[in-house]
Amino acid sequence: MLLFPTVNHQLKKSPNTVPLILPGRTLGLDKEETTASEGNTPCLIVISGKNLGNKILLNRQTMRVGRASAAHISLNEGTVSKKHAEFHTKNKQTIVKDLQSKNGLYVNEVKVVGSILKDGDLIRIGTTVFKFLELDTVERSD
Repeated sequence: MLLFPTVNHQLKKSPNTVPLILPGRTLGLDKEETTASEGNTPCLIVISGKNLGNKILLNRQTMRVGRASAAHISLNEGTVSKKHAEFHTKNKQTIVKDLQSKNGLYVNEVKVVGSILKDGDLIRIGTTVFKFLELDTVERSD
């Protein structure tokens, strides 16, 4: 059972579009721009912060997080650097890396320069906390 039901909606093609799933709808990149199919893509769920409950698909090999509007994941917070961090996904492995931000990057409340992410890890950038999921299913029934 999915916690957030989704319906696909088409957006204008843009290299900086954030692939974002909100309760009841899916927003994101065109299929030819993504690196993985829906269901097999790692994702982030905002569990604390302004965009609480949002789901962000990590469907590009590299996705930058920052305050700048050019960031793939834009966080408009004073504690977030313009180029704060990057997520790299390759061969079913996701790595998060700090881009020499002023306030740092935290994984499971430990300040890191970089980290290989595991299912369920908590990533804090500024005041926003993300939960990392290896697959873009919020809840799975076994």
